Amino acid sequence: MPTLADRLLDPSGGQLPQELRILFGHFVLSHALDEQMDHCQVASVLTKPERKLMMHLGVPRRMGQLAEDLNTQPSTVTAVADQLEAKAMVLRERDPDDRRAWQLRLTSAGQEARSDLIERIVAQFRELSGLSPDEMTQLATLMDRVAERILQNGLPKGFTL
Repeated sequence: MPTLADRLLDPSGGQLPQELRILFGHFVLSHALDEQMDHCQVASVLTKPERKLMMHLGVPRRMGQLAEDLNTQPSTVTAVADQLEAKAMVLRERDPDDRRAWQLRLTSAGQEARSDLIERIVAQFRELSGLSPDEMTQLATLMDRVAERILQNGLPKGFTL
């Protein structure tokens, strides 16, 4: 029986290779999560660019590196940092390893907002995926293997941990 991915991507009735069905599932899930996050209220209301930057601030990060990771211009990171600084979510400070560079660090309010954001993403993932706890464990194990295999050759361009 053709899957929904088969019917959407190949209306002729054929069955797509499982690799394409996996990619389609990832694509649909990513976009559904992104759409859900557009309606997510976190602490004081955060914009989508603010939420994305906050997710990259588990540890203090240099602003130039954030721009590269987010695939955006440094001026965009500066503008978003200004907004988050005005909301008391981040502090801008000199990088201790290179005093010429600036880094961003979450404040306690920023850490709380980031934790809330992560909890909401996890809950939305669970709701959207409909996976049981055992299925979630299996999927996490498989995705860990995929990530480990890819990362053996180093981080993909624009990706940092």
